[in-house]
Amino acid sequence: MARHTFPNNYSISVVCGEFFYSSPRVDLPRGHDYESFEIAVLDPEGEFSTRDFSHDVQYQDDVAGWQTQDDISDLMTRIFLKDKLDRML
Repeated sequence: MARHTFPNNYSISVVCGEFFYSSPRVDLPRGHDYESFEIAVLDPEGEFSTRDFSHDVQYQDDVAGWQTQDDISDLMTRIFLKDKLDRML
C-alpha cells in the first residue's frame, strides 16, 4: 500500500493484492509485479473524493479498480493541479 499527500492536502491511496481491484488478484511480494491497482482519492478532510476527479465514467465510486501506472500518473497530476484547474474554470 502507498499513500501520498499533496501540497493541497488531497491524498491518493494505491493498493494491490488478493482482496483489491488489481491485477493479478493475488498477494505478490512487490508492487512492481502488478499490472493494475486500486486507487482512492481523499480530500483534505479525509473524505472520499475520487469521483471529483472523473473526466469520464472511470471514477464513479469511492475507489477505482484496475488502474494502470499511466492512469495513476495522470490522476496524480490532476490532483496536484486541482487548485489551479479550479481557478481556471
